[in-house]
Amino acid sequence: ATINGEHYCGGIAGETYGKINNCYFMGKITANNTLSNSIVSDYYNNGTLENCYYLKSCGLTTSRATGMELDQFASGEVCYLLQSGNDSIRWVQNIAEGNMPIPLADENLRVYKVTIVNGTETSAEYTNCHYTLPIVNEGYWIDDNGENLSSNINLTTDINITFKSYVALLGDADGNGEVNILDTITILRHIANDKEITSEILKSNCDVNKDGVINNSDVAVILRHITNIQNLDSSN
Repeated sequence: ATINGEHYCGGIAGETYGKINNCYFMGKITANNTLSNSIVSDYYNNGTLENCYYLKSCGLTTSRATGMELDQFASGEVCYLLQSGNDSIRWVQNIAEGNMPIPLADENLRVYKVTIVNGTETSAEYTNCHYTLPIVNEGYWIDDNGENLSSNINLTTDINITFKSYVALLGDADGNGEVNILDTITILRHIANDKEITSEILKSNCDVNKDGVINNSDVAVILRHITNIQNLDSSN
């Protein structure tokens, strides 16, 4: 909405003696700055505002609501905040289409928060139910349970993901710090061109006999190691 006025103006309402909550204003408003604000008049601070947001460039400000940038609306962050604490779905957003938050009960358009931990850095992304993991070199992603995550996730709740660097360990084809039968499967898939190993650390791990190539001989050595017939450090 575009609002032009003088006194007791607001993007949601002019005056209130009750409560205004879980809403946002991102239009344009021009009014008396001492009596009006982006949500509802601050005159005498009548009524209460809870969990309300406004576009910082709308024309007015208020200390009783939170000003947000346009990219915070577009990213899904504001929608997520509007929905927080509500058991039923009230605010949704089609992030991929660049839409803004709307009040609607649509599970497919619910906004989830993905907290990303990479070393000492923590960041957040907001997404609908389908999420594609960031591409990383020399490592992989795990969830709070320590489970490896695939490249695409179907979300039903918020999630924390943590980056784990590949471990340099002879025979450890997946870089998780262990040598087991799964590593032989990883190597066989690489040999069959089913899933190529691209990490230089993992390639070095796979070449257990150090002949410069990854082949069935390396698989055989790992199998002998797993069955306690041969140690990897004596593979040559």
